[in-house]
Amino acid sequence: MSSNDEPVVAPAPVEVDENEPPATPIESSVVSGGEELVMASPEVSKESPAVSPSKVSPGAPGTVKRPLSGTTTTKRPDSSSASHSMTGTTRTTTSTLNKPPTRPSTTTGTRKPLSTSTVSSHRSHMSVSSSADEKPRSVASSGDERRGISSTAKRMSMAGTTSTRAPLKSTSSSSDRRSSVAGITAERKPATTTARTATTTSKPVSRLTSSTTSASRTATTRPTSTTGTVRSATTTEAKKRLSTTSGSISRVGESEKLQALQAKLTESEETVASLKTELETVNEKLGQLSVSVEGPLGDAGDTEAIRADHTAEIEKLASAHAEELQALQARLDEAESQRKELEESSQKQLEEARQSAAAQGDDTTVSLLDELKSAHRTQLEALEKELAEYKSAATHFEEQISVLKKELEFQKLALEEEKALELENFKRELQGREQVMDNLNTEIVKLNALKEQEVRAAEESAQESVSGLQEQVASLEAKLAAAESASQGPEQNTLIAEKDQEITDLKRALEKIQAELQEARETAATELSSKVEELETAHKIAIASLKAEHETAITDISASHAEKLTAAMAESESSGAEHTAQLQELRNALEASEATAQKGQEDAVAELKITHEAELKLLQEKLEASENALSESRRALDEGNASAQDLAIQEIDALRQKCESLESQLTTGTGKINALLEEMQSKQAEADAIHRTLRDVEDHSRQEGAQKDKKMKALEEKAAEAVFLLEQHTLQAAGVSEKHAQALEELKAEYAARLASELERTKEASSSHDSALSDLRTKHEELLAANKELESTHATHVQSLEAELKAVLESHAREIATHNEGREKESTELQNQFQETQAKLQAELSALQSSSKVEAELHEQQIAELQKAFEETKAKLQAEIEAVQTSKAADVDAKHSKAIADLQQGFEETKTKLQAEIEAVQASKAAEIDAEHGKAIEQLLTMHEAKLSGLKEELEASNKKKIHDLQKAHDTALANVNEQLSQAKAAAQDTSALDDLKATIADLQAELADSEKAHLAVQETSREIERHFSAELTKIQADHAALGEKYQAAVAQVGELEKLVKDSDSQKSHLESIMKQLSESRDQLLKVKADNAAIFDSLVDCKNQNKTLSEMLEAGERDLNDQIDKNMGLLNQLGDLDSNISTSRRRVRELEAELAVLRADSVRMLKMGVQPKRKMASIQGQLKHIRTANHDWYSEHHRLIGELAKLSRQGSPDSLNPSTTSNLEVPSAPEPEPTRTRAATVSFFSRR
Repeated sequence: MSSNDEPVVAPAPVEVDENEPPATPIESSVVSGGEELVMASPEVSKESPAVSPSKVSPGAPGTVKRPLSGTTTTKRPDSSSASHSMTGTTRTTTSTLNKPPTRPSTTTGTRKPLSTSTVSSHRSHMSVSSSADEKPRSVASSGDERRGISSTAKRMSMAGTTSTRAPLKSTSSSSDRRSSVAGITAERKPATTTARTATTTSKPVSRLTSSTTSASRTATTRPTSTTGTVRSATTTEAKKRLSTTSGSISRVGESEKLQALQAKLTESEETVASLKTELETVNEKLGQLSVSVEGPLGDAGDTEAIRADHTAEIEKLASAHAEELQALQARLDEAESQRKELEESSQKQLEEARQSAAAQGDDTTVSLLDELKSAHRTQLEALEKELAEYKSAATHFEEQISVLKKELEFQKLALEEEKALELENFKRELQGREQVMDNLNTEIVKLNALKEQEVRAAEESAQESVSGLQEQVASLEAKLAAAESASQGPEQNTLIAEKDQEITDLKRALEKIQAELQEARETAATELSSKVEELETAHKIAIASLKAEHETAITDISASHAEKLTAAMAESESSGAEHTAQLQELRNALEASEATAQKGQEDAVAELKITHEAELKLLQEKLEASENALSESRRALDEGNASAQDLAIQEIDALRQKCESLESQLTTGTGKINALLEEMQSKQAEADAIHRTLRDVEDHSRQEGAQKDKKMKALEEKAAEAVFLLEQHTLQAAGVSEKHAQALEELKAEYAARLASELERTKEASSSHDSALSDLRTKHEELLAANKELESTHATHVQSLEAELKAVLESHAREIATHNEGREKESTELQNQFQETQAKLQAELSALQSSSKVEAELHEQQIAELQKAFEETKAKLQAEIEAVQTSKAADVDAKHSKAIADLQQGFEETKTKLQAEIEAVQASKAAEIDAEHGKAIEQLLTMHEAKLSGLKEELEASNKKKIHDLQKAHDTALANVNEQLSQAKAAAQDTSALDDLKATIADLQAELADSEKAHLAVQETSREIERHFSAELTKIQADHAALGEKYQAAVAQVGELEKLVKDSDSQKSHLESIMKQLSESRDQLLKVKADNAAIFDSLVDCKNQNKTLSEMLEAGERDLNDQIDKNMGLLNQLGDLDSNISTSRRRVRELEAELAVLRADSVRMLKMGVQPKRKMASIQGQLKHIRTANHDWYSEHHRLIGELAKLSRQGSPDSLNPSTTSNLEVPSAPEPEPTRTRAATVSFFSRR
């Protein structure tokens, strides 16, 4: 071999993950040594038609079935993320021709946990990620794996079977049924989607007679809030009826039971109809109340203006009161200053008079002045006390006024706090009412027509009755007029009075009828409100139980799915490890064969260089070795192409089958599951109802057993009493027999004694012996007869008692036997009924399962019809909402204006009434105050006059005493003087003494005159003091009267203020009630507006959702069409590859023929002696060209597989996860050898 020839480089071993399973089974990858070269072309000719487009036609757009739009609401989270690392996919090859740089993977070697959240209502897309090895490694127990059914369908079927674990209640069947079908609308309108008919939930026993299933699904939607009480009422009534009629049921056949059940159903339907009518009347009342309350919304401004005026008036009154208080305080200060001045002047005058009297030496006047001063001080102190009392009273009133102001402020704050609390409570109540109203709005809309009809009927009937009564009144009045015109006698007057009485009676009857109608309406409204509340509570409880059961079912499904996934992954990992080991062995064998081939080539080249003969020999050996290598490479190539084609065909078939199965399962599976769920729920409800009836019958039988046990106990007690009486009778009989024996013994003893006496007597008197013996014999016979009679009566009495006891025991045993037989019959009948119902249920279940396919198609039609009906109802609702909004706005404005006018009139009337009342109260209080003031002034005047009279009397008494004392002293002095004069006259001795005496007399007379003058001056001064004091007293009295008037005025003002405060409080309470009503009406109007806005928003959301759904459907159709086009293009490219491979095989056969020709030429050359180096070089060049072409084909094949994988990822729901796309990238470095392409396909499908 020449030096220009490049040596063939052996490829490096590829590192493959040990956990990756191969794409083909082991048998297809092992190269058998017994295959011949000629058998390659027929395999290709047989395998090439498998890729024709005729078999790919099921994937065309015209035959693709798409899933339902209702199942696309939720998407499953990514459960097929990459679980294996791809860090070992980089290759170390020396040649860099036709190889782009390898890209390192970004994923780690850790396994991601599988997600367990599986929802049965997802849309599963077509995927290319399944390999041929997934079919035998499936863990599911069913035989659907051979038909290509994916795991999502198994999950969907398991979701259907999990409903048997947690049996649903009868009330929850309708809500689950609609929630599973409604899809998107279940999130926006829970009141309409969770609603079902009241007949399907309130009549669980009716399913025993009817086996139809379409009626339960096509029933008109009603809210579930009306079903709870109906169901409870009907079940309680059914229990009562069953408890009362269980004795007859146990003895009558099934036909009578069915008739009784049908009668009960009719009764329950009648009760439902009555409840509906009551609910309609209540809704009418609620609507009227809401409209009536919405009226006074605009009164807030008027009430605020009234409140502002009220506060301004209160402030004005408070300022006027403060000014009056200040004026009174100034007057008090002036009066105190005047009083002080008067006190000072009076004290000065008194001190001056005292000083003058003391200077004159008149002690009496000084003492009188001191007494007057002390009395004056006491009076002043009393007046000061009174003033202090008045001041304290004024301060007390001021404190009361301040306390009242504080109380007013505190009451204002308390009222504001109460308002805030009431607002919060009202908001909470409004939130609860909003929820209730959301549930009731649908009912109100539906029942408005019925309400209007009933109201019209009632009004017409009332009008008819009123018109009839009016006609009667008119006829009576006409009769009256005729009677009056005919005659005017006393009899006619009586007739007129009777007719008037009849008219009044008719009017009273009319009023009574109207009152009774109003009371009936109110009672119906209250009863319906209570029933609505009960229904709401039952609805909430049912929703909570449904949610809990749904969550448990989801957890069970997810757990089972996770367990199966873990088992499948474990098996795939184990099989992958085995496949990787086998692949490694094959690679080692290939590398060894390539190494031996390279060594053989080198040896051949060396031997060709040594000698020509040795080269020819070595050339022959090398040709043989190359033939062997070519055969091996051809076999490997054929096997690789066959395996690749098999893989592609299998993948395409698997994709086709999966697409078809998924589409069929998505179309039929959801319908089947929903139908089966509905039927299972209905059958479960029927079974529950049957169980309830059985329980009722058992309870009734237990009650009867308890009653019979009580009867047995009573009979046993009676038997025990009879036994006790029998024992007493036996004791009495024994006592009687003992007494009888004693009597017999006594009689015998007496008889013996008598016999002895008689014998003695007979001895004594034999004549009387015979007569005595006869008498004794007769007596003895009588006694014996009496004894026999007693014994016979005792025996008969004992026998009768024993017979009675036997009869009682026999009747008791008979009753026990009949009771046991009845219970056994009842139990057998109940068991038979239960078995029959079970058989019926099983037959119905089988019929439902057989009819589920037909119902799936009906389900699709129903969905289309429901969509049309939804659009129609949506348009109708919009029109109705707009009409209702306009009508409600007009009504609200009219009622609002009326309410404002009424409130203004009421406020003006109340204002005038309050003003009149205030004036009347002020006048009455002024009169009372004047009277009290006059009384107080009179009392003060009387007290003052009494004090003045007392002072005058005391002064007169003191003056009289002083005068009397002076006169006495004067008389004594005169007597002394006269005595002295008499003595002097008598003595007449000396005239000087007489003169002295005369002088002393004159002095004494002068002193008397002076004393009289001083007394007169003192009297005058006392009179002046009295005048001054009286003037001061009059001034003080006038000031006191003025102060009293001021005090009374202040008291009157305080009373008026208190009245005003009370009136303001009442007005405040009235205004607060008005404000509360206004706020309630505002809140209700806002709530109605919010409800309308929410309805409008929900309608807009529904439109948007419909638009998005239609856009999603169009996008999905476009994606499916694009994907199908891409798959067709890829399939065409695979056909081109197959044609290229077939051309390469033809080229190989041609080269083989050329090799055979070369052998013949080499033999000729050996004979002719020509060197075959040029021929060898051309052969090696052709082999290299074949290898490069093979390399290009394999790289193209690898690229097509990668594109198919990308398309499968784009079509699958897992394409949204970027981790899977990064992990599923196909390595870009192609390899020329078939082993390398096989390793790439193995790694790719192990990832998937």
